[in-house]
Amino acid sequence: MAIDLSFIRVLVVDDEVAITKLVRMLLADFEVTRVTVAKSGTEAKTFLEFRAEEVDIVICDWNMPDLSGLELLKWVRETGSSMPFIFLTSRSDLESVQMARDHGVSDYLLKPFKAGQLRQKLVLQAQSLLTA
Repeated sequence: MAIDLSFIRVLVVDDEVAITKLVRMLLADFEVTRVTVAKSGTEAKTFLEFRAEEVDIVICDWNMPDLSGLELLKWVRETGSSMPFIFLTSRSDLESVQMARDHGVSDYLLKPFKAGQLRQKLVLQAQSLLTA
């Protein structure tokens, strides 16, 4: 059974414009139309400080110049939020993966990735939202 992803609201955080365009395009293919893009961790944090209720899932890069994805994840968890947080990153070393898990990351997707992999991660997180 295919899950309807049209209900989810996604915040995409990446300083690389090409990545945010690709992720937005793929999300549109998955019928996810409520997408907000932040070009930095700081921009994402500011958005979440005032409009967190407009986000169901965060898809975030790790390596960003001002506020890293890990720092953003830590902050999100410190606020008490359990919203799904997916890293979309090139950091594949065991230490990074473990650090992300230790700070409550929901899922981890390595760049480069395939559309089906992103969809699978979104489906898992959307299902967790439906059962919460």
